[in-house]
Amino acid sequence: DIPGLYNDGQWAAVSADRMLLLPDSLNDHWTLMSIYDLNDGIRSDDAAIYGTGDDVYVGEGEMLFYSPRIASGYSRGYDTTDRGTAQEYAALVCTDIYRYVFNTASLQFAGITTVNGLIGDAGCFDRYNGVLRCAYMVDQRRKNDFSDGSGSVERTTRCDICLLDENMQPLGVISDLADASGDCWIGYLGSKAVVTQDGTSSCMTDLSDPNDLTEIRQLSAPVMAQAIRSMGESGYTAFYRSLDSKLTLSLYDTQMEPLSERTFGSDHSSTLENQMGYFTEGNGEIIAFSADDSYCVYGYSDEKGFYLRGDVFLNDWAWNARGFYKDGILYVADTGEVFLYDLTDFSCLNHIRF
Repeated sequence: DIPGLYNDGQWAAVSADRMLLLPDSLNDHWTLMSIYDLNDGIRSDDAAIYGTGDDVYVGEGEMLFYSPRIASGYSRGYDTTDRGTAQEYAALVCTDIYRYVFNTASLQFAGITTVNGLIGDAGCFDRYNGVLRCAYMVDQRRKNDFSDGSGSVERTTRCDICLLDENMQPLGVISDLADASGDCWIGYLGSKAVVTQDGTSSCMTDLSDPNDLTEIRQLSAPVMAQAIRSMGESGYTAFYRSLDSKLTLSLYDTQMEPLSERTFGSDHSSTLENQMGYFTEGNGEIIAFSADDSYCVYGYSDEKGFYLRGDVFLNDWAWNARGFYKDGILYVADTGEVFLYDLTDFSCLNHIRF
């Protein structure tokens, strides 16, 4: 199909200079982005993007679309002495990243780059002091199918982080932040990044100088990297699953060394499935997160440690619950309802259904 615009009963094709074709054979859909003046209802600019990925990173005045593809691969047959004939498969994935910049009047293509790995989700991107950081997994695997019905898979993974300028040109790459046979997760802490390998080990690296990406420090305890939240001058918090499958909340100092922790029961099991619903606020001593049937609000102090400030009970499972804090008021939104709580005495100020 030819992308077009339908407005005021008229259809018109999008001009060629407003379209970008992504070389992605995995999906053939396209996205039309438009900028509107909501006061006058006037469209000021638009762009059609083909083959966009399922996720997008949205930053201040920019959007990043990324699309994986097979960079190289092969298949070969051979004979073995003990398992009969065999077929070997191997493939290497890369990801194309496209950047758009926008303001209230225009939307422009700003550059493209390719990284030699797979980007997990939008949390792999972060911009700090004008430099874009992109974490990706270099996943190399080799699979063998034998005629006797057996098989084998060899897999090597590592996490690399590439630093990119405004034109999507590489400034530097730090490699081998994780190197094993499992998955890894990334969390950005200002100029630093934390990478966790398969939930068993974590390291922290400094990304402040693109010309000196050599510092890698192993942390003394594993950290749920994508769950890291700032507690201001107190440090950071993060959830992880303990060895006995219980949810554990940990407090870390500014160097990600553990200070305190609390373990919860199975009724908090949905927390690790909804990292978007977990937030902290250092000045207000707030650690809030979704549980199975409620939104839990904890505080932390040197005298009390972790302590419960209150629960917001929801009409639905807290799978999609979100919360934020402003001017002493906690706002919690879930499917079909919004709560407002005064955190001085944890009283409900309002409950809105829709």
